[in-house]
Amino acid sequence: MSISKRPAHRFTSLKKDDFVDLNPQRRHPGWVVGQIKELDKSSGQVYLTYDDGGTEGCQYYWAHLDDPQCIADLMSKSTQSQCKPRKCSKATQGAEDEPSFADEITETKKEEMHTFSVGDWIEVWDKVNKYWRPAVVLENDTIHIRVHYDGRSSVFDDTLLLSKHGDSIRPLGSGLEPDARELEIKKEMDAFTKALNEKDFELILIKGDGNCLYRCFAHEIYGDQNLHMKVRQECISYMLKCDLY
Repeated sequence: MSISKRPAHRFTSLKKDDFVDLNPQRRHPGWVVGQIKELDKSSGQVYLTYDDGGTEGCQYYWAHLDDPQCIADLMSKSTQSQCKPRKCSKATQGAEDEPSFADEITETKKEEMHTFSVGDWIEVWDKVNKYWRPAVVLENDTIHIRVHYDGRSSVFDDTLLLSKHGDSIRPLGSGLEPDARELEIKKEMDAFTKALNEKDFELILIKGDGNCLYRCFAHEIYGDQNLHMKVRQECISYMLKCDLY
């Protein structure tokens, strides 16, 4: 019976979503961190995702658990410089955590902190491939943010220290150059805002991140648009309470 058809004798306790070291030798030779997406214990075959370390992002690979040239214990073969799964760091764990893709801009702490909220889309500088990588904020404790990179496996979710890596984080799309129409709209908006101020009115700018309606209500109710997730949850709770009507 071939190795691809028989039950596995190694790693019998592994399950879906667990991590292993993977050598996808038929596609991208070299050991990387892989995550199990499907596992057939009767045949020993596993379907894994991994990051090829380039611009292609998340890749897929079939392997057999008994193949020592392809599957190994997590972090036993892959290098420490590669991304490994880790939990969100707390402030008490110090500033030693090194983000996987954030460029080390400076060693001095910055006083200015970003005000990103959970669910915000941002861009993080990828120092390996030299471009801004889209990501969504998963957690934020004002000192660290934890992000998930668009199109990549969750094994590469990252924790960034804002005081150290602030220059490698920016709002999504903030680096785009405005076209002529956008410049015209901005000019009209500036004139409109100035006219409102002359009449003692104020125009509050709301982030256009898909939560703008909740942000508006959060500003009106709580005086802080960053509490939009609280408003969203209250709306959901009300709808669930009235689901029989």
